[in-house]
Amino acid sequence: MRKLLATYLLIVLGFIQTPLFSQSQKIKFERLSIEQGLSQSKIFALLQDRKGFLWIGTQDGLNKYDAHSFTIYKHVIEDSTSLSENYVWSLLEDHTGLLWIGTNGGGINIFDREKEQFKHYVYNPKDSTSLSNNYVWSLFEDRSGTLWAGTRFGGLNKFDRRTGSFRRFMNNPKDSRSLSFNYVMSMYEDRQNNFWIGTNGGGLDKFDRAKETFTHYKFDEKDPGSISENRVWAVYQDQT
Repeated sequence: MRKLLATYLLIVLGFIQTPLFSQSQKIKFERLSIEQGLSQSKIFALLQDRKGFLWIGTQDGLNKYDAHSFTIYKHVIEDSTSLSENYVWSLLEDHTGLLWIGTNGGGINIFDREKEQFKHYVYNPKDSTSLSNNYVWSLFEDRSGTLWAGTRFGGLNKFDRRTGSFRRFMNNPKDSRSLSFNYVMSMYEDRQNNFWIGTNGGGLDKFDRAKETFTHYKFDEKDPGSISENRVWAVYQDQT
């Protein structure tokens, strides 16, 4: 598996280094669809783990691809250790090798690969330290090993590995230094250790993790130097 993927990578790098040569080459695409065993054609998340497996989050289950065939994981009503929800939005492999799955209504799942079982973290209205919302649109691990979850209308969650609890950060209309919007789509930690939060309607936030306050960057029609749109789906720092 690793050898196969490495070969593809070298080919792609070869195209980048020789653009004129690559233009004359015919690129062949291999399709992986329902006919080849994929559980569903609508894909929302992709991840290649440290063992070389490709994980695919779809609207109908989690798929593992080994370059030859698919293994499909779905919710089973009578099995409490199965995937909590078939609609998978986000995927993350943390520094310990754990696979985290953000679902569309079933909270967060952690997959035990040896036992082939899922552990669930879900919203509990009676527990303020539970996940704030079961719609988990983004997952991120920062350099310190802290795991963050962005939710739909539940804001930002910080996970405590020791206690298994969550610290919630949500918009407070009375606090200008709170999260700008409770719909978190993306997260990114830049080289200067700044933590950026992309929201779906509140613009871009910079989070001060020490003070636990947010600085907001929003669209301003009177300012041509402002962000152009308040829906931020991805954040990335270039080499400059």
